[in-house]
Amino acid sequence: MEKDQNQDINTQKIESKQEGLISKTVYNIKNVDWSTRRKYAYFSGFFLIFLIIISYFLYPIIFPKPTCFDKKQNGSESGIDCGGSCSLMCKNSYQELDVLLARSFEKSNGLSDIVVLLENKNRYMAPKEINLDVDIYKTSGEFLETIKVNQLAGTQKYIPILINNYKTSDIGKVFVKNLSYSMYRTRGAYDVSLSDFEFSKDKTSIDVYLKNIYKEDIKDDLKVYILVRDNLNNISAINYQNLNGISYGETKRLNFLWSKPLDFEFKNLDIILVSNLYD
Repeated sequence: MEKDQNQDINTQKIESKQEGLISKTVYNIKNVDWSTRRKYAYFSGFFLIFLIIISYFLYPIIFPKPTCFDKKQNGSESGIDCGGSCSLMCKNSYQELDVLLARSFEKSNGLSDIVVLLENKNRYMAPKEINLDVDIYKTSGEFLETIKVNQLAGTQKYIPILINNYKTSDIGKVFVKNLSYSMYRTRGAYDVSLSDFEFSKDKTSIDVYLKNIYKEDIKDDLKVYILVRDNLNNISAINYQNLNGISYGETKRLNFLWSKPLDFEFKNLDIILVSNLYD
């Protein structure tokens, strides 16, 4: 009992000392002169401003804003740096490109044009760049070489790849392998219509009349490919010209020239306007 009373007395003493210390501190603060208080206020203000400035610069470093190039899946992304607000599409969100055609066309000077035609079945998605290997064989089956191709693609549905003036006309088969690309979000493709066309008398050239039916002027300099089909609907000739812009509703003439006559039974023409409407 006596021991408990002594503990209570000691506790009261400690509490009395603490209360006295607090009272003394409050008394000292209250009795600080105005000049010192003003210095404290200035120091506190400057220190607060310093902390705000430091936080402004350190916060983006400690908590970086999600980007499409940080090699992390964050923000609205549906994969690592793809999908969501990123223009790069994730691989599980699109169909692969199809190889519709891989063949050669003999020219009059003992050379050949090698053509690969790809189809993009995705709407509002397209590759910016195409990488592929083209294996070339002679008619005898002998392997000639592999040509590595790196080419800008475009946002249109069909992507033509043309290797001009290959060194021989003795080509049997052409194979495509190692096709690689990344897909990006697009705004669609430009649209032109074939108003009319006219063969030259010797069938070595075609005048093609194109009308811009896109919703606005096309100011870009673009390539226009022409695919000539025979009576069996096979592509039997291909060529391209540059289109240096075309106003909405305007019709322009382009001339496509070949080194030898197109001596097959003609059926129709396909027009491919390479577009670059990426987001």
